[in-house]
Amino acid sequence: MTIFFDGYIPNQIKEKGERQKDLEKILQKLKEDPNDSMLLLCVGEAFYERGQYRKAKDYFRKAYNNKNVDLESTVSIYRNYAICLMELGEFDSALVILLEAQEKYPQYTELWYLSGFSFYKMGRLSTARSSLLHCLELGEVPEEITNNYEVGSFKVYYLLAKVYEALENDLAAIEAYIKAITLQAGFRKAFYPLVKLFLRRERNKIKANEVLEQHFPRPAIDTMAAIGDAWFNLGEYYLSLKWIGKVLSQEPANKEMLLLQGQCHARMGQYQEAINKFSRLYSTNFKNEAFTEGCLCHWAIGEQDKVEELLDMWQESKGNGISYAYRLLQQATVGEPPQLLPKDVLPGFYVLIEKILVMGLGNLAARVLSLLGAVPNERPSLRLGKILWLHGDWDLAAHELIGCMNEGKIDAQGCLILGRICLRQKLYEEAEQLIHSALVMNTAYPDAYLSLAKLHLTQAEEALAQSKQVFVHNEILERYHKKVYEVFKQFASY
Repeated sequence: MTIFFDGYIPNQIKEKGERQKDLEKILQKLKEDPNDSMLLLCVGEAFYERGQYRKAKDYFRKAYNNKNVDLESTVSIYRNYAICLMELGEFDSALVILLEAQEKYPQYTELWYLSGFSFYKMGRLSTARSSLLHCLELGEVPEEITNNYEVGSFKVYYLLAKVYEALENDLAAIEAYIKAITLQAGFRKAFYPLVKLFLRRERNKIKANEVLEQHFPRPAIDTMAAIGDAWFNLGEYYLSLKWIGKVLSQEPANKEMLLLQGQCHARMGQYQEAINKFSRLYSTNFKNEAFTEGCLCHWAIGEQDKVEELLDMWQESKGNGISYAYRLLQQATVGEPPQLLPKDVLPGFYVLIEKILVMGLGNLAARVLSLLGAVPNERPSLRLGKILWLHGDWDLAAHELIGCMNEGKIDAQGCLILGRICLRQKLYEEAEQLIHSALVMNTAYPDAYLSLAKLHLTQAEEALAQSKQVFVHNEILERYHKKVYEVFKQFASY
């Protein structure tokens, strides 16, 4: 997700200033009584809301050590401290807090939900399942305690489904996803993995869609929209259009579905059809997304003059900051690209490059990469390398990330991506070195350990396959080859 910041409107400035003043007042009071748990909790929450988790952690820890407040606030200290640790990836430490809290407040459902999530993230799947099933037995949080994070039974079922998927119990996972959807109509987060599961089990998208129709014979509009969105995210645009059409037959002016319909046509190369859909949204609250997609469609069919018209409309409607990146790309398309650009254009360029890669417009991608080069010290770019990898352009991703590594800009994830690229190219020695480098940077990096395991399994599978050709009918080798192959299949989709 890319969140685009385009400044505060006056009311937001006022609200932000008031929050800052409130925080300053609390910090001043805290100087007078540094052991006040309520004040420590308030400051921790303020830093947490800003995403400053390490600062928040310090205040939550102090509040935890000085627990001397009422029931609701004490539970909040346990919960918020644990959640902050989870945000920092310190799941083992979070579990220490949660298990202590469960002993004192065994009826507080959310503690079991959070421990289930922590166990899941640590790969302790059976324990995670037990925690979540107990969470369902308890039901909602007691009325005397505020449930700030709105953990209801549908979210528990969703997480339980993820656990069942990891345990390779597809039927139980499907049942849990459907239960989550039943309890919360249109719960899109559950539809994405559910549709993917049906597709994997049926091995045929048409049959998978038929199974979906059987499970939801009289779907509500929210359900149809969610399924259409799920097929879109899986790249099955024809099936997405089928469900979108069902929604629009009942709600012809549904702006969200008109946008999604246009996006489907755009990704299928039906640019004029897509433009027709987007043009209905230029004066709505979906205007920014419609403008971004509409410009790309006009570029794709060589209508630079139409792009200019759209950019003028976008500017008049006070569009967001990304329009400037589009304006620069238009300038580079019809004339001379700028030689020097400020760093504040980067967020817009990175949103733009992702859009272009999704739509497969390679000629435009080259121009954006050239524009990125006009920003001092931006290339090679770690962020760009990750985006290119995510969208399947591994050669360009490797080139960018190798440049980052040579300049000391690489991080653990960047090393791991390079290791995976080497693994795909059967450069096993280089892959192992890079994955180990990722683990040196981040010893608690489960993806790196899994990639290393996949590397060794790949080498073992190839070695055993080769030895079978030499030692024909050797039962020991055949048995080990079968075992390795079965484990290797579990990593095949990783």
